[in-house]
Amino acid sequence: QLGIQGLSDFDVNREISMGFETLIENDAHEYAVSLDNFEGDQLENVYVFLLDRTTRIVTNLSKSKYEFTASNGIYNNRFSLYFRQKTFGIDNAPMEAIILYPNPVDTIFTIISPLAQIKSFNFYDARGRRVIKVIEQTDASYTLDIAALETGIYYIEVITDQGTITKKIIKN
Repeated sequence: QLGIQGLSDFDVNREISMGFETLIENDAHEYAVSLDNFEGDQLENVYVFLLDRTTRIVTNLSKSKYEFTASNGIYNNRFSLYFRQKTFGIDNAPMEAIILYPNPVDTIFTIISPLAQIKSFNFYDARGRRVIKVIEQTDASYTLDIAALETGIYYIEVITDQGTITKKIIKN
């Protein structure tokens, strides 16, 4: 059982890293992560997504629990919690659920779209020049090496079967 307490003011853009430890020996066992007590006025209008960094699976914890298998061990930073604002009157959840991690990034980052298929994406520098174009994607995730790019702010336009969204990423 895990409880997160004592965080500063809520920020919808915050990523919360979580570890996991199991002392059960022998074979791998089944575990689950879910939201049990969800408190706070600001939390009523957000989706909560859990990213399993080992399996690269993203689960909307606001709607269902995440089940996984693990063997005896300590898994530091295996999971990350992400929060995305609900947009009333518009079902923009597939676009808002897209996660870029890590952000800021040094070399390699991953785009994960848990609710929509990524079709393509464009990567722009701060001046609006396209520096990377990836087309004909059919996955829900994509890993990209940007080590050759200069340090700075970039924008990634992600085109999915549900629509298009632009997100900011910082390159260290």
